[in-house]
Amino acid sequence: MEDAKKKEHNDCEEIYFKWTDKFPHRTRVDLLQFASELGEPGKEYLRKQFLDPDGDLFNAKQVADCCGTLFNHLWLKERDHDDELEMMCRKADELLPLFGSSEFTEDFITQLKKEIPGILARTNTYEFDWDGMENSRLFKKYD
Repeated sequence: MEDAKKKEHNDCEEIYFKWTDKFPHRTRVDLLQFASELGEPGKEYLRKQFLDPDGDLFNAKQVADCCGTLFNHLWLKERDHDDELEMMCRKADELLPLFGSSEFTEDFITQLKKEIPGILARTNTYEFDWDGMENSRLFKKYD
């Protein structure tokens, strides 16, 4: 009986080792290194597309950045008026033309830059009552 248990144990060990041989990255460090190497071509592709000024999606990323900053009242609310006013004006100059919209003329951008201090002041003082706002009819079924 003892020999049968020993043989069964050895068989299980053999099956286990055959199974683990299929996975060369057994330690956490090895697995993370492998994953990093595996993902590198994808990261490089995304860098070329979004971060390289010659990339196909560079302008789209810049437009998204503009929407996430200049047109985002929550982001604006966190800004320090004095320290970031110049940066916001620079963003308006650099990013708004990338929309490719005829509405974003030089006059529009100049006027927007004049209004940025007032916009900042309003975002930091205005309290909107979200609970007092009636739900959209499209979402009433979810209440």
